[in-house]
Amino acid sequence: TEQCKADLMTFLPAAPVLELPVGEISTFQAAAKSLEIAAMRMDVLSRLFQQEKIVVVATIESIVQKVLSPQDFSHGRIELKAGEVLNREVFLTQLVHCGYERVDEVSSIGQFCARGGIIDFFALNHERPIRLELFGDEIDSLREFEPETQRSLGNLSGTTILPVTGYTQSIPTACALSYLPPESTVIFLP
Repeated sequence: TEQCKADLMTFLPAAPVLELPVGEISTFQAAAKSLEIAAMRMDVLSRLFQQEKIVVVATIESIVQKVLSPQDFSHGRIELKAGEVLNREVFLTQLVHCGYERVDEVSSIGQFCARGGIIDFFALNHERPIRLELFGDEIDSLREFEPETQRSLGNLSGTTILPVTGYTQSIPTACALSYLPPESTVIFLP
């Protein structure tokens, strides 16, 4: 798949070429690697769900591996916007149902912590964690931050939190092909 991906990137420089890796069966020893692979898989599914024009390179094994149905995926996403009203306890419960782990301090993907009106979370689809600050029930701000220093890096007007696949309350029942638009082309290589 690496050679195929490199070839496609050469011949289709304007199109994003992404790999859909085979997900791992999560064990405690492989949790970090599983989250990294889950993040890659969820990124591809999210882009397909949003009908972005992308090229996906995948093995048969990665395509047929069970994922959340597009409907469950849609329900598992959490959309946040600065200025919106947010029920703190409902949001924290949503994070747990989406497979996020509650910790004392966020340091890696798939974690969140809450201290009063401040909620930090490290979503699968972000390179850095995000700090959500509430003023009453309103989202006052969303900011990326550096986990080591806790320094804010910039404000966000909104964000989407993707579920941690394989950890959600929904049972994976579909395959990645169910995310493809009707006009998609699929090429199976030997």
